[in-house]
Amino acid sequence: MRRGIILLIFLSAIVACRKSSPPQTQPPRKITLAYTPQPNCALVHIAVANGYFAQEGLDVRPLMHTYGKAALQSMLEGKADLATVAETAVRITR
Repeated sequence: MRRGIILLIFLSAIVACRKSSPPQTQPPRKITLAYTPQPNCALVHIAVANGYFAQEGLDVRPLMHTYGKAALQSMLEGKADLATVAETAVRITR
């Protein structure tokens, strides 16, 4: 009996996870993403190429930079909404 209840709960959880999300009724949200051609941004390149951002309701405008510090500067200047960087030194002033 306990084994049957556990199996039923497990199967219910699997079915709940497989439900597809309802179709989006809102227009895609437009964002600008500053990133680089460096290997540490490979997942961003894959997401852009395969349309993963669009599937999540985002209209991504890519803003390519040669290195992460320039991408971060674009975001700080308001030219981009998000930026990818690797290791960035931050100076804290008081």
